[in-house]
Amino acid sequence: MDQETLDLLEFLQLLGIVETFAHSPLGKAEIRDVRPGLGEDELQARLARVAEAIRFTSAGTRPDFTHIEDPAESLSRLGVSGEVLEPNEILQLLSLLKTFDQLQKSLSPAEWPGLAALVASIPPVDSDITEIERVIDPSGEIRESADPELAQARREQGRYRERVQEHLRRYFAGQTAKYLVDDPYVTLRNGRYVIPVRLEHQRDVAGVVHGSSSSGATLFVEPFPVVQLNNQYLYYQEREQEIIFRILRRLADRLKTGVPTFHEAAAALGALDAVLACALFAARYRAVVPRVAANYSLRLEAARHPLLMQRIGPDKVVPISVSLTEDKSVLIISGPNAGGKTVALKTIGLLSLMASAGLPIPAQDGEMPRFETILASIGDHQSLEQQLSTFSAHILRLKRMLELLATPALILLDEVGAGTDPAHGAVLGISVVDVFRRRRGLVVATTHHSAIKQFAAATPGVQNASVELDEKTLTPTYQLRTGVAGGSSGLEIASMLGLPQEIVQQARSLLSEQDVQAERYLVELRHELGRLEDERDGLRQERENLKAEAVRLREEHERKERERQEAVEESLGRWAEEFHHEGEHFVKGIKDRFEAARLRKEIKQRQAALKEAFRRKITSETRTRGGSGQNQDALVPDSLKVGDPVYHAFFRKQGKVVSLSGGSAVVEIDGKRVSASVDQLEMPADQPQAPAKRQLPPNVTLDAVEEAESELNLIGQTVDDALALADKFLDRAFMASLQQVRIIHGFGTGRLKAALSSFLQQHPHVAKHQVEGGATVVSIKQ
Repeated sequence: MDQETLDLLEFLQLLGIVETFAHSPLGKAEIRDVRPGLGEDELQARLARVAEAIRFTSAGTRPDFTHIEDPAESLSRLGVSGEVLEPNEILQLLSLLKTFDQLQKSLSPAEWPGLAALVASIPPVDSDITEIERVIDPSGEIRESADPELAQARREQGRYRERVQEHLRRYFAGQTAKYLVDDPYVTLRNGRYVIPVRLEHQRDVAGVVHGSSSSGATLFVEPFPVVQLNNQYLYYQEREQEIIFRILRRLADRLKTGVPTFHEAAAALGALDAVLACALFAARYRAVVPRVAANYSLRLEAARHPLLMQRIGPDKVVPISVSLTEDKSVLIISGPNAGGKTVALKTIGLLSLMASAGLPIPAQDGEMPRFETILASIGDHQSLEQQLSTFSAHILRLKRMLELLATPALILLDEVGAGTDPAHGAVLGISVVDVFRRRRGLVVATTHHSAIKQFAAATPGVQNASVELDEKTLTPTYQLRTGVAGGSSGLEIASMLGLPQEIVQQARSLLSEQDVQAERYLVELRHELGRLEDERDGLRQERENLKAEAVRLREEHERKERERQEAVEESLGRWAEEFHHEGEHFVKGIKDRFEAARLRKEIKQRQAALKEAFRRKITSETRTRGGSGQNQDALVPDSLKVGDPVYHAFFRKQGKVVSLSGGSAVVEIDGKRVSASVDQLEMPADQPQAPAKRQLPPNVTLDAVEEAESELNLIGQTVDDALALADKFLDRAFMASLQQVRIIHGFGTGRLKAALSSFLQQHPHVAKHQVEGGATVVSIKQ
């Protein structure tokens, strides 16, 4: 990619911002090396990794890279035969390897394919970590377990240290104490243990003087009796260092074979730190991952210049939107000085460089092709050293850009045709823009020349755009409006900046009528375009408001409907409890046990049928309000006749009326005939089906047909409860087409067996029954 373009668009300064989000020197270096111009596959892969990293960091998690240092120098020394690394250098390498090992094991290729790919292909470093931790502890000390001789040397060293210190402490008492300083102590000088002696008593303590205090009043003396002990202490100290050096050399030889892997691991961590830094940059700068366009088009929605965001704050930067396609490949931006033309040009250029480098861009949305070249001519190129005027430097830059042009290309031209005679500059600018257009470049140019604006208005594929001044305050709005050229407003700005009115008025009088009319036309056109845009924004806002209101009304309706149904369910539950208690109270007054059992059964059937009918009625009303499908309708008893299809509320099945008798009916369901009250029956829908199970309040239970069992155990039940259970058991067996069932009642006093026998003789579903020991075998009618 052209270096001058990178400099003009401040790409390296942008990398400086992204670099601040990296934690490690490796990640920062990786970001500094980022450049645009990646190949198709590499660009797609990098953008996918950035998108993945944004998802990864959005959960608030990020690996800690702050403790990782660049191991390049250490690894270089490790590769040299005979070189030994210091323990602290090895610990830095260990920190890097442990971080790499953790990420290699935790990044799932299924969940994070792009991030995992950075570390997956590198050989594992488990054994290297184990070996380092076997030799060096977290504080940097060599472990005694690394070599048996090290432990022995340290023990001997400690023993002699204690002996020499103990011997020296004896000088603190007795006759020698008066020769020492107040509050005497044992200290080290030149690696040997000494005691502080007053200068005037130097001859009273025979020994070797190893130094004096800063005042010179105290001498540090090694008494002759401890010289040999100090020698032994130093011997084992040196012995310890020899063993440590030997251990570190062995470790270095062991790690040397892993140097290539360590380089790969460091590079992978740098790449991970860099891509996660891009994700954090995206979060801070409201950036998105741009899409690589399959066609030749560039589109930026609400784009902001990141360097401007850093300087003045994200909320103060006015976003711009731009669209260039193969059919509309040129955008001519005009407007007043300091109105934002160059900022818009640089925003488009810098974001295109960022996308081409695989970086997220500060915009709501973005799409562009993989540019082969991005070329810019911005600012004053004059050079005193090379004796180039502004115009000459500008022409040489255009010449160089034509030489470097390779499509797909983005061409950025600031003040095209400036620096020379306006007439010549305008036609030259038109020719330059048109050449780049015909060579299939996407072109964005700024200008003040009316002829270039007219060229844009008259040429297919070329669009006008403008930045504007606030007409009341004459301050720039920095908004980019596509579809209309902008006025330079030079006279207005000159007047606002205090140029004498005499000059301004004379200049205005020298304008041709054509220029005045053209300027007036542009103003009216901008006003009309602004009005249309305001109307469009108003309609869009109104549409959004209507959508929001529709959502609110729907949610309000659903909330009220839920509250209504909850109230109905609560009321139904209370009614069911009252119905049950009143029925039980009534049945308890009946002395005939079999009649009581029959009534309990009928009460339960009536209760279940009424609850189901009531609930279906409520559901039907709800669906009617919502405009949804059909339900079973309430049955009019007088209209019921033999052969009619009906829905049985208790069994929740459809059947056919076989016979009628008053308020009762015999209904055939699944080949079985059952008796039912007419109020338990309903007219079925056109396409009947078993209703879905409903969620009921905790205090409401519905009798439902369950999978039938072939055996019922009544042992331990009272007679009344046992008969009720047996009745329900036989109903289910009958509906399930069971031929024979078994009811266990045991022996006991015989009361339950006798009551059950009488009950079975009168039951409509029982063909015959026979007692077999502690149970009764019942044959079901078919």
